[in-house]
Amino acid sequence: AYGSLISATDPVSVIAIFKEIHAEKNLFSIIFGESIFNDAVTIVMYQTVILSMNNVGLAPLTNLVMSCASFMLIFLGSFAIGVAVSFFTAYILKKYHPVIKEDDPKKINRTEIGIMCISPIASYLIAQGVSLSGIVSILFCGFLLSQYAAENLSLRSRKILKMLYQTSAYICESTVFLFLGMSSVEFYIAYKRAGAPLILGNILIVLVARYFNVGINSFICNFGRKKTPLDGKKQFVAWYSGLRGTIAYILALQCSKDFAGGNGDIIILITIVFALFTLVVQATVLSPILDLCDVKDKPELEGACPPELEETGCCEDMKAAYAYFDKFYLKRYFTCLLYTSDAADEGLGVDFCGLRLIKKK
Repeated sequence: AYGSLISATDPVSVIAIFKEIHAEKNLFSIIFGESIFNDAVTIVMYQTVILSMNNVGLAPLTNLVMSCASFMLIFLGSFAIGVAVSFFTAYILKKYHPVIKEDDPKKINRTEIGIMCISPIASYLIAQGVSLSGIVSILFCGFLLSQYAAENLSLRSRKILKMLYQTSAYICESTVFLFLGMSSVEFYIAYKRAGAPLILGNILIVLVARYFNVGINSFICNFGRKKTPLDGKKQFVAWYSGLRGTIAYILALQCSKDFAGGNGDIIILITIVFALFTLVVQATVLSPILDLCDVKDKPELEGACPPELEETGCCEDMKAAYAYFDKFYLKRYFTCLLYTSDAADEGLGVDFCGLRLIKKK
């Protein structure tokens, strides 16, 4: 249980610094993507571990198979609910979009904003109601809402929603960090039970484990990244950027309840100590380390193809196939925008693939 919860990284501080120094886009995407995917997998893995504890009477192989099946069911089920709610919301806003200029703009803004705020909550409640992961569901729902539903909003609504989401995220993140600091002085009994060797050893083991994790995965990824490989500097930045925060702390609190009377208080203690270590020690010197590693985004020559688009291989073919499907099918049916290859359209910009973006009639 502890191994699953401590693997969740917190990108808030890292992403903020990356934006400030204009870090390389490719590395920015890797760090952000790792955090999002880790959060989803961590939550489902923790739930799977807790469910497997109820099957202690089964044979080890049977328990393993049931745990894997439970993991896939929770993850895919939560993912499906988030996708369904987001596409349903996008479709409603698409049908609602043509009347934007006909009614009162303030009324339209309130309705659009209300739909965009209620949809993620609905996704969470539905997933929790069927014993799946509400957090995973709301995570993918929010991602797809930004990709499709946001395209159907008026410009005014987008600005209001952006400010609303950013403010809410800042308040929630600050509240979690506040409780994280307050909790660090409440577990004095657990301090005596755990001892300094366990606390310090946990920090060392988790850092070493992440080092090997980043190294092995980078080695595998580099087989398909001939033009933009993950060199030593990028791997070091990826390893050092593994700060812990919200998800790890929340699951540790849940762990103290699931293992009440056992080692739950010790798990939350070592989680809090490690999270504070990453936030106080690592995050403090993160900015100068990024400067030393020289991971700032390099200016591209006008008309040059981005390096990541020059890659060839199975992964790139899959990306291209999804991009085509997204532009000509998903965007067509769930947004108010339509892509066409007609180069004779006037007054419309051309993207990298030579496709023109026009308003659907």
